[in-house]
Amino acid sequence: MSKLIEILSKKYWYKCFENMQHTTAIIAESEDKKGYVIYFFGGACCTTTQESFDEIYYESFEEAQKDLGYNGFRSGKEDKDGCFKLTPPVYKGTKEDHRIYSSGKYWKR
Repeated sequence: MSKLIEILSKKYWYKCFENMQHTTAIIAESEDKKGYVIYFFGGACCTTTQESFDEIYYESFEEAQKDLGYNGFRSGKEDKDGCFKLTPPVYKGTKEDHRIYSSGKYWKR
């Protein structure tokens, strides 16, 4: 069973792709309370999945936020229609086969 992610902030980030797909990201406090985790959620058109497909750990919220921008994610403030926003509840994914960001393939620090 997937674990519920506590959303600490209404802030979210998104990245659109040419094929009408997008990734939405949130930053949450890590389970050990010693850092932060960016959780990534997939979506198409104006829907976003409720289960994350990848995650990356950071020591600070600011560092995680900076790297989202560096990797082409935009602030949810720019999402005029709210198409990329997550609607709670959201869950930590259990699949290990779609780790495209944490693998470093599509993520730069």
